[in-house]
Amino acid sequence: MQMAKIKTGRISHSEILKSTATLFAIGKNDYADIELFNHGPFFLDCLQLSRDEENLLINDIEVNTFWTNLTENAETVIKLYHAHGTSEQFHSELKTDLDSERLPSGKFATNSRLFLLAMLAFSILRILGQAALQMKNALPRKFNVQRRRLRSVIQDLIYIARKRVRHAGSILLKFGRHCPWFEVFQKLHIKFC
Repeated sequence: MQMAKIKTGRISHSEILKSTATLFAIGKNDYADIELFNHGPFFLDCLQLSRDEENLLINDIEVNTFWTNLTENAETVIKLYHAHGTSEQFHSELKTDLDSERLPSGKFATNSRLFLLAMLAFSILRILGQAALQMKNALPRKFNVQRRRLRSVIQDLIYIARKRVRHAGSILLKFGRHCPWFEVFQKLHIKFC
């Protein structure tokens, strides 16, 4: 990936505060709101542009601004920013795949405990999913991914059709004759139990 020239340096807190205060003063706090002003006569007068020149300026310029207190160099900060989608996906999986979008209680302590249990389940399922991907010969199909969504791990390894049987003081799990995930399940059981 070729990076454009990056201007580095410190922006003082007062400059950030001034620009933010100016936006709030005109009642705008979002880039999308500010975009509405770009085609107005005030914007064109300030930049001394005609209507024809406006199209050349607005459509050809893209600016990415990163304000951070990280001590890494600019390239590292940009790479971290572009990787934030992965973090968002983990958050989405925790909420949707483990059904913790709405917590059931109005009490903070109860919700805190439930959320801790959800995080524990999330971590266990992630470990199972990653360990299953390393068993390339046992997998019923080929996966060209670095990790699997929790929903897929739950559907493939947790929802396997099986029957719990008590016999001679033992508890056994009986699987169907043609269970494609049995070998993976068995290897994970041996590895972690």
